Amino acid sequence: MTTPTALKCPSCSSPLEENAFDLDQGLVRCAYCGTLTTLPSSIQRPPGFKERGPLALPNRISLEPTPYGIRLVRRWFSPIVFFLIPFCLFWNGFLIFWYAVSLSSGAPLLFNLFPLIHVAVGVGLTYFTLATLINKTHFAVERGEVLISHAPLPWFGDRRIPGMMIDQIYAKVHVTQGKNGPSTDYQLWLVNTAGKHEKLHANNLSQEQALYIEQQLEKALAIKDCSVASEVPRM
Repeated sequence: MTTPTALKCPSCSSPLEENAFDLDQGLVRCAYCGTLTTLPSSIQRPPGFKERGPLALPNRISLEPTPYGIRLVRRWFSPIVFFLIPFCLFWNGFLIFWYAVSLSSGAPLLFNLFPLIHVAVGVGLTYFTLATLINKTHFAVERGEVLISHAPLPWFGDRRIPGMMIDQIYAKVHVTQGKNGPSTDYQLWLVNTAGKHEKLHANNLSQEQALYIEQQLEKALAIKDCSVASEVPRM
């Protein structure tokens, strides 16, 4: 596999091959001209930088070693399901009653088509409730790659990212303005070796969860922790 064109030999401009990287030493040797250079870095430690100490394992997260690296597992379960379950039962129960009456009475076709939007909402809400009850997000570092997946119910947001393309991982505050005022959760972002910021994962993480996952992923990838302007402030 060839790395993106953003990573080229500074001497001959040839694309740098994956097997040319030595992540432990922070070096890369061009396979075409033999030039040895340090890995590119878009993040620097400012004067007076304080690295975060080891963080405690947060609630609803487990950490386990694997034959090829580590895996962090985060449970989705939230007390919100105690509201969602009765709401889904009421919503879907009303729709079942509606169609039972409509079909048994031979009502016009319009009566069967009218609630279809409500049916779609009911199906989506029920799926979300089940996912919140049983789903888990898996963060793994294996063979130098970051893998993110959701199971057992399929969900969007699965990722596979070569570790050598990641310069830094950081936690970021996410504020949403709602009818009852602002609500806050936390997201994981990365800075790639070209200096671009990308959202890595966003699924209602707590601050403790986001910072712990950041720390463990960077440790497994041998990434030196550095400050990023938009990250959670360091105390």
